[in-house]
Amino acid sequence: MTDVLSFVKNELGLRAYKDSYLMRRINARMIRRGIRDTEEYLKILQEDKEEIRALKDALSINVTAFFRNPEVWQKLKEILEEDDTPIKAWSAACADGREPYSLAMLCEEIGRDIKIIATDIDEDALAAARRGVYEDSSVTNLMKELSFIGNIEKYVEIDGKTFRVKPSIKRKVTFMRHDMIRNAPPASDFDLVLCRNFLIYIEPEYKPKVTENLYLALKKGGILVLGKTESLPVEGYFEAVDRINRIYRRV
Repeated sequence: MTDVLSFVKNELGLRAYKDSYLMRRINARMIRRGIRDTEEYLKILQEDKEEIRALKDALSINVTAFFRNPEVWQKLKEILEEDDTPIKAWSAACADGREPYSLAMLCEEIGRDIKIIATDIDEDALAAARRGVYEDSSVTNLMKELSFIGNIEKYVEIDGKTFRVKPSIKRKVTFMRHDMIRNAPPASDFDLVLCRNFLIYIEPEYKPKVTENLYLALKKGGILVLGKTESLPVEGYFEAVDRINRIYRRV
């Protein structure tokens, strides 16, 4: 596995990601292609640009849910209720769109206008996010996920096990492709940035640059929300609003 991992990190420019994370994604692609031998997969990567694209897309952080960690959303709700001006927000590494749609629903619930730019590196995830259609399953309880808000059917059309985000919510979100490692922030005047559970997947030496970009994306006084197990690798950019829930304010 060392040869294919070395190729992926050095030749494909993916050194920022942790070895363990890359290995899981490589193994997933090999299983999907029906390949058991790493040397065979390395040869495919060297010759097939489409497989390179598929592997890079597979790096999307796709563990997500509506209103994941409700206690974080409760604290964010309290912060957002302190003002009534329109919000410009960035949902970074948004996966299948449930996070930015959650934010749009929350703001509709409390009566604040919001425009959200939601980004991810994975084109397939972005396509699913734009559709805004989600299926209940044995491992996904969408009704439970959405129970954070009061009137679920105000925001989502429910047809059996299929949940469709309503157009009034979808209009608040613009999805676009963005690489958190290589690209500058999509704007520099956000009031709110959600970047949850991305920093844990990248090597320590790349975290300061990503943190700097999150800082540059926000207005002074803007709010940053990280994942519950993440911490800021650089001091001086942010002050804590709620350390337990990983909510910070740009200084």
